[in-house]
Amino acid sequence: MKKATPTRLPDRKKTGRLHQELPLHLMLLPGLVIILIYNYAPMFGLLKQSVVTPEGEFTLQEFAKFFSKSYYTGTIVNSVKVTLSVTAIALVLGIPIAYFYSFYRIRCFIM
Repeated sequence: MKKATPTRLPDRKKTGRLHQELPLHLMLLPGLVIILIYNYAPMFGLLKQSVVTPEGEFTLQEFAKFFSKSYYTGTIVNSVKVTLSVTAIALVLGIPIAYFYSFYRIRCFIM
């Protein structure tokens, strides 16, 4: 007489946390689409206007005209200088303060 072997149920796929929270992620989708449309679509329209002529030809003539004027290049250089100096000041002040705060508890900063 042959022994009966127990039948095993097929293993269920192990679902990860992302799969469990999929409905929550899908609820974010409409808001993300609205943000993409209203924030980034106009930028692509401006980019298209800057590289496509009214006749429909691709050209970089507008960029060449922009960078050939010293006023605009000076403005860009000034913006880069301001950005780098503000970043350096933030790092010089922020890193020591964060280091100090990691060791000492200051009452006014505790939430």
